[in-house]
Amino acid sequence: MDEIALTLWLQANPALQGVMRALSFLGQQEFFLAMLPVLFVFASPRQAIRISVFLLVQHAINATAKLGAHSPRPYWVDPRVTAGATETSYGLPSGHAQTAAIWLYAASVLHWRWLWPLAIALPILIGLSRVYLGVHFAGDVLGGWLLGLAVLALYLAFEARVVAWLKRQTFTAHLLLGALVAAVILLAGILTQAAVAGSADPAGWAQYAGHARDLDDFFTASGALFGLLAGAALAHRAGFDLGATPPTRRLRRLLLAVAGSLVLWLGLKQIFPTQPEALGHALRWVRYALTTLWVSYGVLRVEGGTLTEDGGTLTEDGRPRTEGGSHG
Repeated sequence: MDEIALTLWLQANPALQGVMRALSFLGQQEFFLAMLPVLFVFASPRQAIRISVFLLVQHAINATAKLGAHSPRPYWVDPRVTAGATETSYGLPSGHAQTAAIWLYAASVLHWRWLWPLAIALPILIGLSRVYLGVHFAGDVLGGWLLGLAVLALYLAFEARVVAWLKRQTFTAHLLLGALVAAVILLAGILTQAAVAGSADPAGWAQYAGHARDLDDFFTASGALFGLLAGAALAHRAGFDLGATPPTRRLRRLLLAVAGSLVLWLGLKQIFPTQPEALGHALRWVRYALTTLWVSYGVLRVEGGTLTEDGGTLTEDGRPRTEGGSHG
């Protein structure tokens, strides 16, 4: 059975469409944005930062791989395939399948025993939903799974050493590192875009790929990652306890996190212009950076986060902050 035949065979069961769309939503940007405040409140800010950084690294790698491969989606090339969703990016590797590795990583970070069965089942089901919806070939999904697992393995292998090194760095170094990582993501997008510029999409599916070479995903990942890393550095410098949120503060923090995220992510989207393109990209970067900065630091600052016993802070030059020092 070829890949188109598999998609058509799955789509012969229209009763599954609602379930498949629901499963697919678990890999959407909107779902992860909604889960970010929940993780910060009901897990801990520290765990939420770790999981979010992993997700954004996967997102940036996927955007680079997709643009580099510039492969079509099933409904772009075969009119028999029903599009269960509209996608403007290229198909290989599947972003939903690749970022589904976050469930495995989250299970390893959160140590919630009940999460492991979901962490194993959901990547499979999410991948299947993308084939059913006609937005990915089976090979796209397989490629996403393999790339996601490879990134996960490398991430787990080096995370402890990187974190140990970061703990020895100053606040200023943390900010500079965040800016460097954000710049590398943008550079990857620009260089990959230039590398494929001479390879035009076939006329048969070029109409669907009009925005497939845009850099939106790179500006999203870059801005969100910088805001997250800057927020973590600021929270640490201020001496906020990044452990579990006290139960008496959970509702207040959740409401603040959700309200602020909606204002920054959705509200600014309504008022920020998208043209000219350079300005639109810059404002997109700012919007995502402010959103993750708000959740990782702004909420704690406004709500009055709990301080660690010793402040847990370093000054800008890396010296331990003395007792009575500023918590700004």
